[in-house]
Amino acid sequence: MALLTDEERELDPYLTLGIAPDAAEKDIRKAYRKLSLKCHPDKNSGPEAAEMFHSISLALAILTSPEKRSFVDGKLATARAQAARRAEMDSKRKAKVDDLLRREEDAKRARKDAADQRKAAAAEEAVRSEGRRLMEERKKRMEAAAAAAREADAPKPTIQQRDGPPPISDEDLTITLTLPVGYTQATLEAALSKYGAVEAVHVVPSKKKPKAIVQFALGNWGGCWACVHDGAGIGAKVKWAAGKEPAWVAWAAQQKERGEGNEQGRTFKSAPDFGDVQDRQRQREEDAALESATLLRMRQRERERLAEEIRRAEEEV
Repeated sequence: MALLTDEERELDPYLTLGIAPDAAEKDIRKAYRKLSLKCHPDKNSGPEAAEMFHSISLALAILTSPEKRSFVDGKLATARAQAARRAEMDSKRKAKVDDLLRREEDAKRARKDAADQRKAAAAEEAVRSEGRRLMEERKKRMEAAAAAAREADAPKPTIQQRDGPPPISDEDLTITLTLPVGYTQATLEAALSKYGAVEAVHVVPSKKKPKAIVQFALGNWGGCWACVHDGAGIGAKVKWAAGKEPAWVAWAAQQKERGEGNEQGRTFKSAPDFGDVQDRQRQREEDAALESATLLRMRQRERERLAEEIRRAEEEV
């Protein structure tokens, strides 16, 4: 025969009487008398009062019976232990989920930073590669022209000014520009038109600040000097393609102080085909996409592993 009835099992006698689990019997009876004054049928005829009186009577019967009280105490202790374990599991599960979300955010930021760095490096490499190619082609053309001049017993064309400038090569007249946002090949060509003859121009598009490489025509040192010193007239950041200032720049500054300059005509030649550069850029983008997909699969496996750990931990409760 069961020690408690079904109705008694559903009742928490301590909560019903409003007392602590370690209350003495005199405190139990005192709490019962106090509540019975409010809900005894002789004093309160309402249906809720009758139900409450029945409940406190059951609670008194349980707590004044040593066997029943011991059984209830054990049952409540087990319930409290289970509740504590569930709370601990909830806390651990929340900590794991928070950690996973944090790591995913860190990985997302790392992927974005890596992609931005790859794009910036690719743009820089495109500018440098195109500059090298332009200079090599220019060098070949100059060598061919020199050979033809020698065959015709004609003097090799050189850059000469009345004050005797230092030797100026095509590399000495090549610069790189970091352009303001929004500048394109066409707008840059228009901005450069005031500086005289330009051998080649190439703009590397970008969502941020595009970059460009500009090679001035041999002999147009004045236009090159002016473009460098006023940021191409558009606030561009200018660097020498060779990495350092050519020797002729100091000489050109002296010519400007004397009021002398380059009277080169204003001509322009379009930049050559950059198909090879585009192919290399497309390959870099494909490599970046493969790396991103691999990282995504790794994060998916990590989420699945953590979910399995949480499921096993809940089954152990």
